Amino acid sequence: MRKKNSEILETEIEYVETDLVTLFLEEKRTFDMILANPPYIAEAERAEMSDYVLKNEPDLALFAENDGLAIYERLAIDLPHLVNETFWIGLEIGYAQGEAVQKIISKKFSTSRGSYPQRYEQER
Repeated sequence: MRKKNSEILETEIEYVETDLVTLFLEEKRTFDMILANPPYIAEAERAEMSDYVLKNEPDLALFAENDGLAIYERLAIDLPHLVNETFWIGLEIGYAQGEAVQKIISKKFSTSRGSYPQRYEQER
């Protein structure tokens, strides 16, 4: 899928797996675009989740502290050091987190635009 996306977009895409952004901060790297699907589920939502997801995904990939917002709070601190002058950041969010994440991100980025509904009209 990664290779296919690069071919479709006719551009070189670098995919990196790291502890959030630690590697990039250490290397003082900056980017035009950052896409992330961080863990965003509150522990309190565990009981509502499907057994299939809970059995097939590690907790680290699903759950975050502070009602699922902890990773966004950390990203809001780190992302300003990682983007070029003109940039685009896309973050997947939980279905009820649009307003909270917008508030967190807009503290660091005045041009923050909001969320866009996914299928079933849920913000994601």
